[in-house]
Amino acid sequence: MNEEALEFEKYYNSMKDLFVSEGWNYLVKDLTNNANHINSVETVKDSDELFHRKGQLTVIANILHLENQLEALRQQQEENEIIAEEEAK
Repeated sequence: MNEEALEFEKYYNSMKDLFVSEGWNYLVKDLTNNANHINSVETVKDSDELFHRKGQLTVIANILHLENQLEALRQQQEENEIIAEEEAK
């Protein structure tokens, strides 16, 4: 395993620890509630506020999907390692 793979493994394990923590669960609940409120356009005054809310929802979605993104990255990392091992043969 090269240095980059070791660093990724450390990052992955740290993030997995985060995802099972009580604090992460609270954050996910809070962000989900915030997203539901922000997603309401009934009180939007103008297009600037609408685009601001759109940006907020994008950031929230990225955080809420972080665990899935990490798993996809992990799978890609494993596939790359298999390919590299096969090419080295």
